[in-house]
Amino acid sequence: TMKKRTSSPRRWASISGILLSASLLIGLTSSQQEQWLSPGGPGDDHRSQRCEVCHVPAPGTARQQLQANVRSWIGLREEGVAFGTIPVSNQDCLDCHRNPVDPHATHLFLEPRYQEIRESLAPHQCISCHDEHSGEIVSISANYCVQCHHDLEIAEDKSVPSHESLIEEARWDSCLQCHDYHKNHFGEYPSTFEEASPLQSVLDYLAGETPAPYPDLIHQYLEERGVPR
Repeated sequence: TMKKRTSSPRRWASISGILLSASLLIGLTSSQQEQWLSPGGPGDDHRSQRCEVCHVPAPGTARQQLQANVRSWIGLREEGVAFGTIPVSNQDCLDCHRNPVDPHATHLFLEPRYQEIRESLAPHQCISCHDEHSGEIVSISANYCVQCHHDLEIAEDKSVPSHESLIEEARWDSCLQCHDYHKNHFGEYPSTFEEASPLQSVLDYLAGETPAPYPDLIHQYLEERGVPR
């Protein structure tokens, strides 16, 4: 009679690994555990939202999407299609982050005079400055103001130091000490550096490490006055 064949430890280890991997995959892809899919850490303001709020499933099945893209690659179709999810657009961001008094709204940079700026900085795209799930508020250096304001002239400038002197000294990282780029916070601009936010506090905020050094968010101020968002 033949001896009954016993399972080797390696076989059981493989089976256990497969089962553990499957359990982790099912758990992480569950809508109840989506916060684990965001690598931004506690500084990511979107961790509490469902992924599908921004990442909408693309039309068709995965097979249909693959077929359409393959046909596009070999020249049998004019354009490819989104695979998995539809790319997040500016409008998706603005659906939640609309600010009617934004002096640097993305659509403003679509004017012909900003063509060179669009090619170098691309301020007409939210993702040019904001890398979602990175944990940072702004993902580029804080001296980007030079792109548009290198020849800024202000009549009767009463600021101390003056904007002219700051430009001459190329102190472009100091702009955000007084100016909130999207004017998301309500308050008057400081007239002196003594009233401005310390540069390091601004840099820490942009890195997502500390709260905003500016006054209260402007949304509450606008809502109290009936300004639509």
